[in-house]
Amino acid sequence: MDEKNRKNINEKVLRFSGDLTVINAEKIKSQILHSIQDTDHLVLNLTDITDMDISFLQILCSAHKTALNSGKFITIDGDSFNTIKPHMERSGFFRHLGCSKDRKEECLFKG
Repeated sequence: MDEKNRKNINEKVLRFSGDLTVINAEKIKSQILHSIQDTDHLVLNLTDITDMDISFLQILCSAHKTALNSGKFITIDGDSFNTIKPHMERSGFFRHLGCSKDRKEECLFKG
């Protein structure tokens, strides 16, 4: 994991690499939740991942709802979205509309 704070706004980039699978789920969840506490806008960079399973997508969905409930935001950078889109499509997470919490059309899985 690599974190970088951007200066002009309270935004943090969290970069993941390697396998984002159930084996690493607890560590991934902890890193994301800790990062949400430290910033108003968390940007996920996933361009260097090698594998992902549904557990990571479930963690993202839950973390996104947690952030929204706290008045914060999580986004996936553009290149990363293209990296994980096939995984979202295979798992059924890719959406055309967000969930009921997605009042501002900020769903992470919407393309």
